[in-house]
Amino acid sequence: MQKYVNNIKFDSDFERYVLNGFDINEMNTGKFHVELFNITRVESTLICGVCKDSYVQQSQRYVRNDESMFRWMTFEDERLNEEFKALCRQSMSIYERMTELKPESIGKTRTTIDDYKWGIPIEDARYMLPLACKTNMSITMSGDKFELFIALLYFMSDSISKFVFDALMRDIQRMNIKMFVSIRKMLKKYGKGNRNPVKKYFKNTLDFNSMTPSKYYTNDVDISDLAVGTLMSSASDPVKELEENYNDFDKQLKLVLRVAKKGHYSILEQVRFTTDTCCSLTCYHQMIRHRLYNIMPIGLIDLGKSKCGQYMIPETIRSSKFFREADEIICEWSDFIHRALIAEPRNYNCLGALLNCQIIPFKLNTNIRADIDVMKQRLCMNAQWEIRQFMEDRKTQLGSTTFAPIYKAFAKPNCQTIGCQEGNYAHPECQKSGRCNGNKKVDIE
Repeated sequence: MQKYVNNIKFDSDFERYVLNGFDINEMNTGKFHVELFNITRVESTLICGVCKDSYVQQSQRYVRNDESMFRWMTFEDERLNEEFKALCRQSMSIYERMTELKPESIGKTRTTIDDYKWGIPIEDARYMLPLACKTNMSITMSGDKFELFIALLYFMSDSISKFVFDALMRDIQRMNIKMFVSIRKMLKKYGKGNRNPVKKYFKNTLDFNSMTPSKYYTNDVDISDLAVGTLMSSASDPVKELEENYNDFDKQLKLVLRVAKKGHYSILEQVRFTTDTCCSLTCYHQMIRHRLYNIMPIGLIDLGKSKCGQYMIPETIRSSKFFREADEIICEWSDFIHRALIAEPRNYNCLGALLNCQIIPFKLNTNIRADIDVMKQRLCMNAQWEIRQFMEDRKTQLGSTTFAPIYKAFAKPNCQTIGCQEGNYAHPECQKSGRCNGNKKVDIE
């Protein structure tokens, strides 16, 4: 059997105060560390989205895939098994042909688009791969997230997560029997139906309208609310202070910007808003790993059933000789998962047939500070092209709202604020412009 779970640890305080007299309600006081090997990208996507804690994960952007990277999903119908394997091999075939290196570039540890014979880097070719690809993760989480983590694996324990769940429970039983018994009681209470808190990530219908961020719900908050929050810590009567000294929009905006530019970014957390949006599963996985957004996606089962779903095909593939073949593979995968879900609706192995290029709609709730923090990294020229485009579109649309001046002042890549973080890997265009030579800092306007 492959190794799935390794190196589970608890901090000493947790062992001292909780494990000796374990109570499931006291899990929040603990720290849990788990290393997962050979799990699928279905599992890693759900773990990152559901548990929202600290991850390090193998990247498909830099690690080249081969056929050994697939987990062969298991179906009751042997014909589905054979068809699934055949589709995986087709996807791997086009992936390998698209990412053929030029002879002089073979052996390079860090490749660029110029190193590829057809101009298609592996970060674009991965869009043609299904979520059945394997990955490794290291996770450190609090106790309440660990509870969700176990509930998620349990929800899929009769299909896609069987070996991972069994290995995890064996290690917990070996380490602390009281904890094992309490977790078993918890899972029995949750079951695998509507009471399980992770069910909504599998079945949750959302309207799907646009390829870019479309609706912003910010009408309930305006700049005066942000200004009151700014005065809250320094004025005994912030409302009176606002009325007497900051009684129009311009004065309130100048107050907020002045205080925020001194580093008091917590005031920007006073504004929360929701966006209806969508992106590819590739981009979505990057976004949820930031752990700063509250995201509610369409359920993956509902996504798989959507036979008229949309797909994000990178321009490097669209403009290449591989486009027609890629388009045909997408259609075959879409037809396969639709039929598999009808034939075996409770078999979550079907989700391994979702492609990285599948568009997933979701609701995103955030505050301004968290939003800007993500943009600082994802507006960088070295950021993957789709998430950078997503953030540029997002910033442009927010530029038409009340909070446009705040985004203009703070939503900038790191090289324009704290200094370049990329070192020798700075983007060539940034190096030419002088923005990313060493750690050159450009002051905020």
